[in-house]
Amino acid sequence: MEASMKAAVATLVADGEADEAYAELRRSADHWAREGVPVLSVIGGVFEGFRIASRVLIDMSGEHGASDLAGIIDTLIDLLSAVTETIGAAYVEEYRTAQRSQRIAEQAAVTALVGGHPVSSTARLSGIYVAESYTLLALAISSQDVPSAEGPERDYVLRRTQRRVQLVLDEIEDTDVMSLVGLYGGIVLIPGTRSFEWLRVIIDRMTAEARVDIVAAFVEARTEDLPRAVAQAHELIDVAQRLERPPGLYRFRDLALAFQLMQPGPGRDHLVEVLEPLRPHPELVHTLRVHIQNDLHRQRSARQLHLHANSLDNRLKRIGELTGLSVTKPQDLATLHAALIVSGLTPASES
Repeated sequence: MEASMKAAVATLVADGEADEAYAELRRSADHWAREGVPVLSVIGGVFEGFRIASRVLIDMSGEHGASDLAGIIDTLIDLLSAVTETIGAAYVEEYRTAQRSQRIAEQAAVTALVGGHPVSSTARLSGIYVAESYTLLALAISSQDVPSAEGPERDYVLRRTQRRVQLVLDEIEDTDVMSLVGLYGGIVLIPGTRSFEWLRVIIDRMTAEARVDIVAAFVEARTEDLPRAVAQAHELIDVAQRLERPPGLYRFRDLALAFQLMQPGPGRDHLVEVLEPLRPHPELVHTLRVHIQNDLHRQRSARQLHLHANSLDNRLKRIGELTGLSVTKPQDLATLHAALIVSGLTPASES
């Protein structure tokens, strides 16, 4: 390899047949990249070749005077730039080809696993490790930077965001992470069990580096149970979004009550009816929601609603008159809270 590098540089310098010399150099660089020759070894050969070439040129300049030295240096720098660019392009292309192949294999494996299909053949062909259990992380991605109008700029921003999210996943060390990331969401499979804090660090990095809002949920499951786990994780995201929870990472216990209340049945039907008397009075529904979110703190709720504390009391009294339930009674408060959750989860057509 070093001999061919020296020969290529010597050809460029001595003969001036640059086009053919660059083509030969690119063919050699393609071969080195495919064979896995370390790029640092190739760069070392480049500089060794230029060391030889510089001696030849300096000796030649002695015949014409030192005034030619600046021109010789310029020539060497131009050649060095062109040669390293040619070699770099070959290695980058090989890296991208390998990365694309690995990404396609990963995406196929994730699709098979979460779809409940056999994945052994894909794993054998690509060398992908299939674990006995996974932490499944589901993502919903949104960005305020995305232009509202369809067009090239919108596509560019969405794909840039997708690449940045994927880059964070690619940088996770010491684990065989597989992912399927789209423009608006994704699925990540992490072998074994991971702590809530570990996963939250990953989500925080995605949020910061991709400059997006991410609502994420995770579920731990054995490999054969991944289809159920991915459905559950996305249901948790749906619950968080419909309740207008802030971006972040959620687990089942964070949304267990809301998750259960969204299941069809007579209990949910009853809770939908609890707030029916308040439907003509949206300000009362808003007051109830704010007061419960503030843990029934009277002064804090009044400030947030821009009301006098007595006006807040009057609204709460009116809520009790219309619904027959009082926020001062623990059992009534639990029913009202559950009814608010159901009202946030239930589409208007069902209400």
